[in-house]
Amino acid sequence: VTIGLLPDSTGMLEDILRMAGANYLPLTDRTLQTGDMDAYTVILVGSGAFRDYPSFRKVTGRLEDYLRNGGSLVVLGQPSDWPEGALPASFVPGTERIAAAEVLNRIPQAKLLSTPYPISESNLLVWLQMRREVAAAVMAPAEAVLVTPSGATLLSVTRLDEGQLIYCGLPLVEMISQLNIEAIHLLANILNY
Repeated sequence: VTIGLLPDSTGMLEDILRMAGANYLPLTDRTLQTGDMDAYTVILVGSGAFRDYPSFRKVTGRLEDYLRNGGSLVVLGQPSDWPEGALPASFVPGTERIAAAEVLNRIPQAKLLSTPYPISESNLLVWLQMRREVAAAVMAPAEAVLVTPSGATLLSVTRLDEGQLIYCGLPLVEMISQLNIEAIHLLANILNY
């Protein structure tokens, strides 16, 4: 797996990939505009990363071609100022304050939660035992796996021909920094989807 990374603003996502020995390359704004996107198995968009990439708003067609040719675009939780129309699917991020008991798994046997690592949903969501804010989003079309009471997605897959757009609104970086093994496994499952 070769990961093209648009890092989150904290730099923690890049630290996690480095510590995991992942094969990744930070992307540049120029790469987004003119580079060979097919050189990456996965393009990973860290939370708020679009703010550091002025061309992100202009490369929707390139991202769609990348997905249709079999690429995997992974978008981690995003703030509500996400640029409209930047993804080749309808994506409206927001925040919700929820507890673990309120999260609904609509696809219990979802590959994201089982391959290559089977994930204990209760251990994954232990971070939400006390009500917390999450980056839920309305995605369409999408196979919503984990959803909030409002129906917004916390984990979903949108398929475009041979590729997929995966959204994860769980705070994986923070959960991993607190050594939640299930969050580590979920990130691995997402990157190897």
